Amino acid sequence: MGALRAVGGPRWLVRALACASAVVIAVVMAGGAAYATGDGTARLRLDRDEGPPGTVVFASVQGYGGCRPAGVTTPAGGGVVEVFWEGIEDAVGSAVVPPNGSVEVMFSVPFGATAQRYSITSVCRTNAQLTDDDLFVVTGIASQLVRVPRVVGLKVAEAEAKVAALGLVLRVPSGAGDVVAGQSPTAGSMVRAGHAVRITTKQVVVAPARPAPEPAVVARAADPFPWRTTALVALAVLVAGVVSYRVVKWRLDKRWVRNHLRVVVPPAPALDPQLTESDSAPPMLVVRIQPHEDAGIHILQGG
Repeated sequence: MGALRAVGGPRWLVRALACASAVVIAVVMAGGAAYATGDGTARLRLDRDEGPPGTVVFASVQGYGGCRPAGVTTPAGGGVVEVFWEGIEDAVGSAVVPPNGSVEVMFSVPFGATAQRYSITSVCRTNAQLTDDDLFVVTGIASQLVRVPRVVGLKVAEAEAKVAALGLVLRVPSGAGDVVAGQSPTAGSMVRAGHAVRITTKQVVVAPARPAPEPAVVARAADPFPWRTTALVALAVLVAGVVSYRVVKWRLDKRWVRNHLRVVVPPAPALDPQLTESDSAPPMLVVRIQPHEDAGIHILQGG
């Protein structure tokens, strides 16, 4: 019990699993029956077998269909497969197992790893019988840090050239589109040379160019007959005619009356003049009565 406490539970488990894997490999090499795990044999294959610390490695695991809980059909409901680096208790990478039992797990070579050979182990988190391992040789020392460039919005070929110029690796998903839609690590992150930049892409559909609209040709109608102007002129002529008619008629009426009518006022009956003498009266006035053109009016004038 004291020895177990000193070693530690998780580390002891990893080492035990590694030993079990070595036994399975020995059996296979000896021609024995393969280790069966439900849907097939659990297999782990690395995309590279050596590299300096900081190197990004993609581990392809297959035959992990038995890691999925029974009755689960959705991709997100599968079990989890973890990848362990020899000498490190915590997993360096993990992924959800899809229905086909195959998945790719990405991890980086620990920066503290020295130049030697290490065992890499893949284990189902809920079923330790599903396990396999592979070997990786650490060479040299950790490379210098590189700042991840921004590749979102670039075409895939442009992004690949930009990343490769900095000593990084562009990881393009299958069935990719034309333009980079996302990236990991994000732009500006500091990583070691040789680190992989994973991208997501999108298909850009270029809409056909719309033809320029032709200028609308508006047929100019013939000038309509100037009814308004004609009506105004006619009204002005009519008013002028009415005024002229009234003036001429007034003049003609006055002339006709003058030529055909004559008003004669009969003279009023003449009164006999009365003379009154007075001693204090001023000198006697002489009154002279003469005919006047107007027979009806008599004017007395002093003389």
